[in-house]
Amino acid sequence: MPGKFALSKGLSFPSAPDPEKAGYGQYYAGNNNHTLSASLHLKHDFDGNWQGEIGVLRQIADRESTAVTNTFTDNSGHYTTTTSSATASRFTINSYMANINGDVETGWLQHHISAGLRGFVWKNMNPLDGGTQTLGSASLADPVAFAEPDYPDFTHRYHSATATQHAFLLSDNLSFNPQWSLLLAGSESLLSTANYTQSGVRSSASSNRGFSGSASLMYKPIDPLTLYITCADSLQQGDTAPAGSNNAGEILTPYRSKQIEAGSKLAVGDMLLTAAVFQITRPFAYTQTDGNYAQDGKQRNRGVELMANGDVTPHLHLYGGMTWLDARLLSTASATTTDKQIVGLPKYTASLFVAWDLPVFSGTDVHAGIHYAGRRATDNSNASWVSSYTTLDAGAAYHTQLFNTATTFRFDVTNLTNRHYWANIVPGD
Repeated sequence: MPGKFALSKGLSFPSAPDPEKAGYGQYYAGNNNHTLSASLHLKHDFDGNWQGEIGVLRQIADRESTAVTNTFTDNSGHYTTTTSSATASRFTINSYMANINGDVETGWLQHHISAGLRGFVWKNMNPLDGGTQTLGSASLADPVAFAEPDYPDFTHRYHSATATQHAFLLSDNLSFNPQWSLLLAGSESLLSTANYTQSGVRSSASSNRGFSGSASLMYKPIDPLTLYITCADSLQQGDTAPAGSNNAGEILTPYRSKQIEAGSKLAVGDMLLTAAVFQITRPFAYTQTDGNYAQDGKQRNRGVELMANGDVTPHLHLYGGMTWLDARLLSTASATTTDKQIVGLPKYTASLFVAWDLPVFSGTDVHAGIHYAGRRATDNSNASWVSSYTTLDAGAAYHTQLFNTATTFRFDVTNLTNRHYWANIVPGD
């Protein structure tokens, strides 16, 4: 698979290179993944009003990761290529759920009540002999095919971490009248984490319990319009330290996040128009200057989201939206990272997809799409950025019946202008 690119301290990404040029990845490098899942899900309707369901799942995910990373060493396109085999090579998950829901009338007040249990046990296993190897140096102008290194036996591994969560949930959607309703939801969660050394010694552990709650007040001034405001406070598992950090694979203590959102939903004919403003805060973790992945400060997301989906006319269909997102890192120990944009998140994104049914050829449509993403920070101090990009897509589709089966033939061209861009910017060292 193509290699990833990273930055040495103080450098900036160049313009996105041509992905068709061979050598940025290595022929042997990528991922060899195998996932085995088994699940059972049962639903039962008791009396036409009360329904229940139970489910269990067992999953074993084996991940042999041999991807390469090309780390730029200067602003002229030179890089050093490394490969890491230290990330978890097996995840096992056991999870369960049980729900029951139904309607109750108490005089003039109607209740839709739901109660449930759910939880999971998630274990990580890492290769005993995993590590990072340097393959050599090259440049964007002259990439090199390096010899394949000796990778470890990914089945020779140790139990590195366990995370568990169990929760009891209860919600009540109260309808006061056709205009006003209130949705109240809460859960009590038990969370725990444990991290282990290669010798099997538990290196750290944490446990927590807490209440998570949300409330949504909804108002319908007229039938096609709903206005709402939602507040939520929730407990969640902490992040896992990434490869390259001193404590790679360690699961951090649980987080508590808070959210408030207000919005509207309006149906105009066959179109649904939605608008929302929101703010979310939660603890933030990243790899510190000492090499340890740890919490430092908090992430605050403020945003506005607008969306339109549906049929403008019986033959013209539109799906699109835009988001303004101010995602900032606050209250960190260093002034260079406080009040900075979160790595990889653009302030502006927008997408629009339009399909037109051809009146002459029944069952045929032509369609086009446009996607825009604004510039993104590449480091926590916002010293460098990658530029914004716009991609265009177009195509046609023919809908018919083959052997009494609905069938669609499609022809699409994505990225019509062959725009080169950095697809995904994620935090690293």
